[in-house]
Amino acid sequence: MSPRLYPLVLFCSVFLIVASSCLPNSVFSATLCDKVLSSCSAFHGSPYVRSIPPGRSFEGRALPVYVVTDFKTNLASKVRIFVLAGQHGNEPNPVWSAVRVMGKLATGTDRRLLQRCLFLIVPLANPDGFERRQRRNAQELDVNRDWGSFKAPEARFIDQLIRMWRPHILVDLHEWTTADSTNRNEIELPWVPSPDRSRLIRSLVRSCASKLGIPVAQSREGSNLMLFHRYYSARGYTALLVETCSLAGSAQKRHLYEGFVLSLARSAPSVQYLAVASPSASEFRLSSACSFLLSSPAAVGKGAVEELFILVGIALGFVAYATRLSHVDACLVPEQNALLVLRKLRHCLLDESASRPILISLFTLRLDKRSHGCFF
Repeated sequence: MSPRLYPLVLFCSVFLIVASSCLPNSVFSATLCDKVLSSCSAFHGSPYVRSIPPGRSFEGRALPVYVVTDFKTNLASKVRIFVLAGQHGNEPNPVWSAVRVMGKLATGTDRRLLQRCLFLIVPLANPDGFERRQRRNAQELDVNRDWGSFKAPEARFIDQLIRMWRPHILVDLHEWTTADSTNRNEIELPWVPSPDRSRLIRSLVRSCASKLGIPVAQSREGSNLMLFHRYYSARGYTALLVETCSLAGSAQKRHLYEGFVLSLARSAPSVQYLAVASPSASEFRLSSACSFLLSSPAAVGKGAVEELFILVGIALGFVAYATRLSHVDACLVPEQNALLVLRKLRHCLLDESASRPILISLFTLRLDKRSHGCFF
């Protein structure tokens, strides 16, 4: 950043403080999606976590995507595991479980697992529905009945990810929130016409499910292929559905989700073995996929003076607005609260002003880069 812009940045900081006095307190309350994104941002400093430019929902909310692995080892030879949660907005436990799985992996305590596996995690596939606490998205579409027609932008974005990364295993997390016919936790395997593929997939899943006491069911031939796991199974992937019953408590549900995903990864066979169970995974091209990986914040170098001005702006924003926060998660660190508040202020000022002030855009440009595009 040119030294000539330093006074301008300071002026923008003061302007934000003054402008905040004109805004209602409701502007600064954290939304449900904000809390998920804020929780995920806590892992940005980990050398094992990188993000991909997020997709956008029908209403423009971010669909965050994270890649978790040991990036110092050969990525091309790893078992790629895709974890999807939050297709239905009224199912919060899978969302928070996906965040917790990412948090456990981000610590790097299981280094051998990260050296062997690459995780792609989409913790919030339907942010519009999640914000409304409703099953469908903002188009009133059931995202998990849209695979194949791809009318929902959320489904289109996730399909692009899968085509790019070609995962060996896809896990879709769901929960019953009302009484269901089975009243039990369950893993569903799609019907597969190939006997060899079917045998390999059953062998892979049942060993993990038995450790956690989860029954395994298989869908019938002719079942609706517009569900995520059935659609991608029909296209040559090992895809499965993990569903918890309404009678289970949140703690039990989250234990099952996390336990199954990590157990499945630890017991996953070799890439050569999985090439038979997931023939479409062999079409993976590392160069095209990694071109979309964003560096972690800690790896992005900045000059000392530039970093100082960024921190000054964040500190000013936090001091000015922290007392006005009424619903921000108390677990967030000050920098995350400040980023969250500045996002809210920026959104309000830019959306409600026809002139789209250049000063605000200049100030928040650096914050966009700090948060990898997930906050803004």
